[in-house]
Amino acid sequence: DWYIQENLIDVVINSRSDDFQDFSFSRIYELVSHTSNLFYDLSYSKDNTPFIQALESDLWSGITTNGIGMLINQAALSFEIWTGEKPNKRLKKLVKRKLFND
Repeated sequence: DWYIQENLIDVVINSRSDDFQDFSFSRIYELVSHTSNLFYDLSYSKDNTPFIQALESDLWSGITTNGIGMLINQAALSFEIWTGEKPNKRLKKLVKRKLFND
């Protein structure tokens, strides 16, 4: 941690697979600016993940997003590999709607 200075981190990517029950966000709070950040959770869920819930509950001004877009784009690439056809945006939206009943 000696090379990280306070407020230098602009993007935080969560790759943990647990539910953050015994996790303290205090270190994250110390290292990022509270004005312009991106918090990306690789987990995907119809509802906010515990990671995003924790950040939004503290009213951070950064942008929070989960891994739904990553899931859809991975599926699109798999579709293209198997069929040789690249899915269009409409198909991606239909898949997302079907997955989450939107």
